[in-house]
Amino acid sequence: MRITYLAAGFVIVMFLSSCGPEEWIPLFDGETLNGWEASENKDSWKIIDGAIVTDGPRSHLFYAGEVMNHDFKNFELVADVMTETSANSGIYIHTEYQEEGWPAKGYECQVFCSKPAVEPGESVEHKMTGSIYAIRNTWRSPAADNEWFRYRITVRGKTISCYINEELITEYTEPDDPYRPEGFPGRLLDHLNNIFVSV
Repeated sequence: MRITYLAAGFVIVMFLSSCGPEEWIPLFDGETLNGWEASENKDSWKIIDGAIVTDGPRSHLFYAGEVMNHDFKNFELVADVMTETSANSGIYIHTEYQEEGWPAKGYECQVFCSKPAVEPGESVEHKMTGSIYAIRNTWRSPAADNEWFRYRITVRGKTISCYINEELITEYTEPDDPYRPEGFPGRLLDHLNNIFVSV
């Protein structure tokens, strides 16, 4: 069983202007998935003890609520996360709803705290929690399974920063003409898109 828990403290703080006040805005009410839309395998998502819990076949849970009409540009996202052994998940930013398949747009901020045991010759994931997947990677997880940790993601202009328990793990500033490996042409900042969680 590979489970990821997202606590009821799943919130976003919007930077509405460079000199204006910051306003904390919850995206999850702690009781329902109101404002969220699951893609394929919708039964992979549940609410248990005030947390969003995912376990099962691949699915993505997109924020589709009323906050800023789910159109975020410069923001700070905070989520309390706990994983079970070998859970592999992520928080995507600047993406858009897809009913099937892996997202074609945006960036994935990786959630993967422990590598599973594999047979010789099998593929092993090395992009650990705090990685900006396939763009800026960390090979050592700064968080452990079965313990809550704070994931903070900031996007300011063209810069993405990932913090785990307030430690900066990765940072990336997207250049004007970024190189993208094969299969990642849409991995760009585009604020006319969304935030979602993956299993």
